[in-house]
Order: sequence, then structure tokens, then C-alpha cells
Amino acid sequence: MLSQQVIEEAGRGLGRLLLDFDQTGQWPEYTSELLDGLTTVVNEYDHILATVRLEVISRASDHLERLKTVATCTKPSLEELSQIIAPATSDHETRDEPASITSRTCPEA
Repeated sequence: MLSQQVIEEAGRGLGRLLLDFDQTGQWPEYTSELLDGLTTVVNEYDHILATVRLEVISRASDHLERLKTVATCTKPSLEELSQIIAPATSDHETRDEPASITSRTCPEA
């Protein structure tokens, strides 16, 4: 994770570059430090986006595994199915987090 200082320095440098262009109509010279800072911020942003997508895929996979467990072990009630398919959100849950399946589990073999 980048420090706030790195992000702010890159933002200020980009802001100065854009302001100079706006005032003069020509792109001013920029330093390698500015380019390095902006590259670092963009790379971190790209990494965060990739990580978030992977987390969403992981959650969906976990949810599918729970659905398979319920389907193969017991016949869930209509209420349980409705919670699995469209879980109610609470203050502790967000819309993309699947409801946990705790009331029915497979008996151990």
C-alpha cells in the first residue's frame, strides 16, 4: 500500500503540470520523479483493481460451494433457499456477500 505522501506528491505534480498547460497552451517539461511517482500510483491502482476482482471471484466460488453442500446433503426449506439466492442485507453485510449456510450441514460419514 502506498503512503499518503506518495499519492499526494504525485497528485500535486500532475496538478501543476495540467495547470501550466492550461495557462500556456503548451506542455511544460516534466521531471522523471513526476513520471515515476505517477507510474507508481497507477500501478498500485491497477493492483488494487486486480485484487478486488479476485476477491469477488473467491466469494462467489465459496458461495457456490455452500450451495452445492446444501443441495447434496439436505433439501433446504423455501425460506433457506430465498436467503441463499437473495440474502437480506444488514448493517454487517453488504449486497455482494452471500448469506452463510449454518442451519443445515452434511452428517459426517
